[in-house]
Amino acid sequence: MQTSKPVRTPSPHRSLLRTSPSRTSPLRATPLLVALLLSACGGGGTDATPSAPAAAPAAAPAPSTALTLSGTAAIGAPLPDATVTLRDAGGRVLTTTTDAAGRFEFTGLAADARVLQLSASAQLGQRQVVHYALLPGLAASGTANVTPLTTAVTALAGPTSLPADLDAAQLAALSTDTVRRAAEQVEFALAPLAAKLVPGGFDPLSTAFEANGRGADLLLDHIELTVRDDAVYIANKMTVGGADDEATTGGTARIPRSAGTAAKSAVRAGKAASDGVTQVSDTATTTEGFDDLVARFTECFRVPADQRLTNRTQTLATVHPACAGLALPGYQHNGTDFAVRWARALNSATLDTRAGATFLRPEVRLRVATSPERIAVNINFRDIDGNGYTTPEIIERQADGTWMLYGNRRSAAGYVEATLSHRTDLTRAPVFPTWGTAYNNVNISQIEAGFRLSFDPRLSFGADGSVQYPVTDLTTATGYGGADRTYAAIAAAAQLAGRTSVRCVVVTGPGRFDASGTKWMGFFPHGLVLKRPASSATQDYLAIDARLSQAARQALDSKSIGDTVVEAGNGSANSGFCGNGVTTSSSPNYTVEVEALRNQVNPLTGAVDPSIDGRDVAWNTGPRYARIKPDAAMIETLSSNPLVTFHVIDTAGVLRMRFGTRFLGELPPVSTMRDLVAYRKVSQLDRATLARYLDFDSGTAEVTTDVTRVNAAWTTEPNAFGADGIGFYSEVYRSVPGRGLSGPLSGWAENQANGRTSGLWASDADLAGTLDTAAGTNFYWWNAGFANEPGGADCSTLGSVMVSNTTLGAGRGTRALEDRALGSSTRLLGTGALSRACLGNGGGAGTHAALDRELWTRTYTDKNVRVYVYVQNKTFR
Repeated sequence: MQTSKPVRTPSPHRSLLRTSPSRTSPLRATPLLVALLLSACGGGGTDATPSAPAAAPAAAPAPSTALTLSGTAAIGAPLPDATVTLRDAGGRVLTTTTDAAGRFEFTGLAADARVLQLSASAQLGQRQVVHYALLPGLAASGTANVTPLTTAVTALAGPTSLPADLDAAQLAALSTDTVRRAAEQVEFALAPLAAKLVPGGFDPLSTAFEANGRGADLLLDHIELTVRDDAVYIANKMTVGGADDEATTGGTARIPRSAGTAAKSAVRAGKAASDGVTQVSDTATTTEGFDDLVARFTECFRVPADQRLTNRTQTLATVHPACAGLALPGYQHNGTDFAVRWARALNSATLDTRAGATFLRPEVRLRVATSPERIAVNINFRDIDGNGYTTPEIIERQADGTWMLYGNRRSAAGYVEATLSHRTDLTRAPVFPTWGTAYNNVNISQIEAGFRLSFDPRLSFGADGSVQYPVTDLTTATGYGGADRTYAAIAAAAQLAGRTSVRCVVVTGPGRFDASGTKWMGFFPHGLVLKRPASSATQDYLAIDARLSQAARQALDSKSIGDTVVEAGNGSANSGFCGNGVTTSSSPNYTVEVEALRNQVNPLTGAVDPSIDGRDVAWNTGPRYARIKPDAAMIETLSSNPLVTFHVIDTAGVLRMRFGTRFLGELPPVSTMRDLVAYRKVSQLDRATLARYLDFDSGTAEVTTDVTRVNAAWTTEPNAFGADGIGFYSEVYRSVPGRGLSGPLSGWAENQANGRTSGLWASDADLAGTLDTAAGTNFYWWNAGFANEPGGADCSTLGSVMVSNTTLGAGRGTRALEDRALGSSTRLLGTGALSRACLGNGGGAGTHAALDRELWTRTYTDKNVRVYVYVQNKTFR
């Protein structure tokens, strides 16, 4: 087997491996040093480096230094240019790099009876992909692969809740029997599928293979790994119902996490079922022809960039024949044709395969249909500068065995993706004691897991049912653009043309009430109403505004496309569930699981700070939150590529679209987000950056005044998911303090007397009672909303709402932003904004206000989960 030339350099990240303060800087791993270092860790676990010219004991035979360890790092597609790291129980580290086919090799190794660990970290398109393998000792030259299946073994046998780099002490504590037992569990779980695809027998760690879509690599194309606290799950991505709207994974294997680590006899196939291990479905197909698709992409991008799209107008372009042949006639994806969807890539001079740009083998996400065969994939590619890109696609197999881009054939840009967020709120409680009330629930430090419901409302509809998505411009480098691409401009043009536009969207997905009928898990069972956020100038997305009533859901379900939905209202602000289509909410994220953070480290001081404990999660009363943590059945449903349906209602109250979309990927629990931060598997902003913008006590200009240009720095540990965006948010919120959110038991009479009634108590007495017994009262409740800028010299007229939101793009390899502009009209509001804020907007006046500033990092995990790490602070007027 051909192997890549190893690049054996020591890890620069010594702090992860150091077991003795007397360690010196690592030495370059020449074969002689490898022999010395690895032979030293075979017996007593000492961290001492043998000192020359001391001789070995006479009775000890010289260790063999001729051992070679080679393998493949792959996920069904190879992991090219991955950094592969070998760690031993003595704290020594060797690294090498994979070749274009994911192959790697270590040479000159010495035998070692203890557990070793391999890791492979690669940029696959826009995502960082990291996998692990545990070796139950090294007695002879052989094969050791790094794949999702070896990561499964690591999760079962390893000591960490999230697969991670293990230090010397952790490796020394692992027994080789534990690793072997975990491997046997994984082999049993895979047995039905492996028997079809790798009939000669398959060991995930030691079976040599090539990442070419056949044999063991085809098996990797089929499986999806999910690691949870209770178990490791291996799903078959090729199990489908037979139609696009029936696609679902099935026959998922479950391996309890205790099975790989319990001190018991080795588990053989006959005993595995009694240990709670189930087996994966044996449904199988082929990905033969994927390499041909890669070759055709390569040929397309050999064409000079200025020849790929020619004769360009705002809506049309001539696609070069070498590129046009990639997509089927009628291709459409999220409202765009092939030229628009791929315009950014087709126009890029750095995507030149003649000069080193590369397209990788398609990465399977889900088989969505069998006749004809269609598979959702990620097309991953890199430009000549090494920047990675990912474009999700649906491809269809043709009669001749080739694959073509098919698209999702959808005329609107609507989809669902998993989200995780970790929020540290620096707001100290209690606050406002001088007002006679100690509001000790204003801190929202918490972890959330859920879904981002994405829909671009910049559509228009004709009386004949035609749909236009007029946001494209093929004369630009991206295929999008123009000053008239805001929702307001598109809606105005549509009205002049006798067309309608989007008023609101209802989203429905899997969810259910408990026996009481007052609490629910998963999606709100009757549906969620999404509207345009008032805080967005472009309004190119929708935010969650309200929960739909049962009666409105029943009425909506009874309608066909083209029917008027009376319950949606007549377009005035308070009519029907659509109202005027505008909301003061700004988030499209729906949370199915939430956990308050307690005794967390204050990032400004580095010390544990109970004064920033997050409030009780019962205070999350808004429409963005489920009321119950999902049970095992709901977790299985949400993790099986569930169908989510978008119902689109236009400005005339007519149901214009109804389409389903599959959530593809994993919905991790909040514990995964906790581990990502604890193990530093995601980028985190440094203390100086957070203090610069969030330390309101400092009194510096960057805190007191509005900021239009920013500097930021962050850290990304090895094998972590690097940030691809750094965010800045600010708002001034107005309110009237008082009893606030208290239920009818004690607060009801006072709220009634002050005219502060709320339909919440009448509609959800259970929640009202829960909040009545919760500690503290809530500042953000009565007459709450964004404050306004003065419309002139004072607040006699009101200007724009006081809110700003910007995400600045960052390369995953970068660690800083220097003097970056937030945007042409974007400001990070300072504390001085509180004194000028107008607290009345015609619906009643607020008496107090708060400035909220937030900074965050954004990234995607290898499982396509969008991850945010927020830090925020509030100060009050």
